[in-house]
Amino acid sequence: MNKSNWFDVNNKGLSELVGGRNKAFIVNEMIQNSWDQNVTKVKITLEPIKGRRWYKLVVTDDDPEGFKDITDSFTLFASSNKKDDPTKRGRFNLGEKLVLVLCDNAEIITTSGSVIFQKNGPRKSGRKKTEKGSTFSAVVKITKNEYEEICKAVSMLIPPQNIDTYFNGEKLATREPIRSFEAKLQTEKSRPDGVLTRTTRNTEVEIFSVLDGEEAHLYEMGIPVVATGDAFHVNIKQKIPLNMNRDNVTPAYLKKIRTLVYNNTYDLVDYGTVNETWVKEALSDSECDSKAVDASMDLRFSENRVIFDPSDHEANNKAVSNGFVVIHGSQLSKNEWVNVKKTGTTKPAGQVFPTPHPKSSPDGEPPIPYDKLTDKQKLVVDFTKGLARRIMGIDIEVNVYAINDPFAACYGGGEFSYNVKRLRASFFNNFPTNLEAVIDLIIHEFGHEYSGNHLSDEYYNALSKLGAKMTLLALADPKFFNVKESSL
Repeated sequence: MNKSNWFDVNNKGLSELVGGRNKAFIVNEMIQNSWDQNVTKVKITLEPIKGRRWYKLVVTDDDPEGFKDITDSFTLFASSNKKDDPTKRGRFNLGEKLVLVLCDNAEIITTSGSVIFQKNGPRKSGRKKTEKGSTFSAVVKITKNEYEEICKAVSMLIPPQNIDTYFNGEKLATREPIRSFEAKLQTEKSRPDGVLTRTTRNTEVEIFSVLDGEEAHLYEMGIPVVATGDAFHVNIKQKIPLNMNRDNVTPAYLKKIRTLVYNNTYDLVDYGTVNETWVKEALSDSECDSKAVDASMDLRFSENRVIFDPSDHEANNKAVSNGFVVIHGSQLSKNEWVNVKKTGTTKPAGQVFPTPHPKSSPDGEPPIPYDKLTDKQKLVVDFTKGLARRIMGIDIEVNVYAINDPFAACYGGGEFSYNVKRLRASFFNNFPTNLEAVIDLIIHEFGHEYSGNHLSDEYYNALSKLGAKMTLLALADPKFFNVKESSL
């Protein structure tokens, strides 16, 4: 026991705490130490020892200086020279110690000397030195399955472009990002008093394709940190605010990353991906780009879409009959709705297919007085009134408007309205030559005496009933359809 220190570390107890972790951290911790140095080449070998359930791990690099302070190799939580640099991966001088507690024996050789960690014994200083770089060698107890896990994890590393990295003699392939962008993200940095605090800074974010057999991960400077299950690997090129085990981030941080990724990849997302959790999470974030929101809605609901309008049920029905998708409130979260409405690209059905109400027209224009109508317009008005009496048995009011509302004709509340600004001039001028077209429009509107819903059975039954009555009227009184100005 070292009585000069307050604490001693029980290797066995620490190894038991670490033993349950995915053993991929063994290679990740050692390789990130090398990548953080001034190196151009890193070599790792992990091979079984013949006749034993142990593996030999060797990590070498070519840093000209080697270990700056070899005591860092065995001092837990010493102040790390990486803490003040967000672009370095180290934090607590802890990673290699967690590897060491899983070793039967180990040795570190560097430019300033060596340290030997003896089996069942204390460490001791050695006389070996290197001209440049460092070598870590150890005997590690891992199973065959754990070895395979490590090999799979190594294949997912994203080596820096300027560092040749080898595993068991094979150079790890570098990957080209499909997108990269700058973003202001939270990171960790040491204060002057050594306390590690969180701050924000601009950094590069890289997006990579997920290869066959891989699961999408969030990376910290080329090292996979946590599986996300999203559509892409995301590599943050600075320290990520991690938990103590360095294997997870907060939900808020992950949501921000997902939003940034979707803002920069929405054009790469297809129908099979747009309903995934990460996209929906991005769509509900206030920072989601309007173009990304619109692209998501196109994929989820189609470009022809409207919002269900509780104030205009007929507009909802018209939208469906015109091939539009009507989106109901329960189909999006509260925050998704905020973003959708903010973009203005998805409008309520009543704005796209408004049910005409001429008396409350925005123009505020009254109907054209009967004595101001043309003779042909009067003829159509009188024919419409007469037809209502003959096939529906009711007297109705028929008016002609000249307004900018997007309807040609409408019927409701006992009023039939024509809009000369939406009907072609020939509609009136050619009457009664165009009798079929006029009757077709009238029957369509008369159907609303029985139902306001174009899609309902009641409406279609009303049309067939009106058609039958029209046929009987034509048989019983054919002169009614021999329209002349004096006949109605």
